[in-house]
This record gives sequence, C-alpha cells and structure tokens, in this order.
Amino acid sequence: MNPALREPGVARAADAAARPSAVGGPAWAALSDLVPSSETILLTLRPHPVSIVLRPLGLLLNLGLVAAISLWLDARGLLGGYGGRAAAAAAVCGGLTLGWHAVDWSCRLYVLTDRRVMRLAGVFRQVAYDAPLRSIQHVIVFRSVRERLCGLGSVGFATAGSVSIEFSWFMVANPVAVVRVVREAIDRYGSGTGSR
Repeated sequence: MNPALREPGVARAADAAARPSAVGGPAWAALSDLVPSSETILLTLRPHPVSIVLRPLGLLLNLGLVAAISLWLDARGLLGGYGGRAAAAAAVCGGLTLGWHAVDWSCRLYVLTDRRVMRLAGVFRQVAYDAPLRSIQHVIVFRSVRERLCGLGSVGFATAGSVSIEFSWFMVANPVAVVRVVREAIDRYGSGTGSR
C-alpha cells in the first residue's frame, strides 16, 4: 500500500464507509453512474473544508469592513440610526455567501481511477470532467498565499495537445502527496502496460 494514500487529506475509496463525511454528498452519489464497475477508484477527495471560507475570503473581509464602518459612523450619528441595519445586511450577505460555498463544497468531488482523473462540480448543473491517464502530460501544483498559510494547494492537469491547464483540483490538503499518488497512477496505468 502506498503510504501517501494514508496521509491526512487524501481519502481512499476503501475508506469511504469509514469516513462518509469525507466523500459523501451529491457528487458522491453521481459518481456511481460515471465510473464503470470495470474501473478501480484509487483516490477520492474534495477541497479542504476551510476552502468554504478561503474562496470568498475577499468578499467576506469587505462585508466585515462595511459592517464595521457602518457601526462606527452610526455611533457618531452620521447614518441616522441606519448603521445597525447596514451591518445586519452585511452579516446576512456574509452568511448567505458562506452557505452557498458550503453547498458548492458538498457538490465537488475529485477522483482518480486506474484509467482517468475526474472532477465533479456544480450545484444546479453538475459538470463531470475527466481525462484519461494516458493523455495527461503535466501535473502541476500551484499554491496561493492563502493556500500556503493553510497548508493547502491546487493540482492542475494538462493533457496532450493542450497549451494550458485544462482542469484543476482546488484547495486540497497535502497537494504534494496527492500529486505523488497521481503520478504513480500515471506511471503504472497511463501507458496501458500496468496491471488492472
């Protein structure tokens, strides 16, 4: 067994029953229709839960600033008593934003099988994107400042014939371990000579 599969933030399909919260949700239910029984699921993961806050962080900080300024101006009598309402509206917008990102998080799933890599995403309209292992030319890790501060990273995939990253697994825990597992799968199964 590859030790990278046991590192935190990387969920194996065999662990699904033991950790349903890690791989459950609408995306997991759709996976059974998208992966034929002839394929072996090697890895399932989704963005780290902290991504629910990290993705809209700029908006949340701006809403917090609006609320603070509104209350400050209202305390000085400059908003005619409407500062509390403005702050409450900013708090409601922040709550709705977090709620939306939580729902979006529950609908995202990243999958590695012995034949392809996949990304399932979408709340109202689910989009499943996959690329065969044999066509993946580059696996790239990129980490923004906020991802690095939280120990996260994003993994991008480029296939033969593409000039850029075609799709990514955003804000996953232990991105280096994830890339190691993906590269091992590409080396083993991508050439078509690996055992199935």
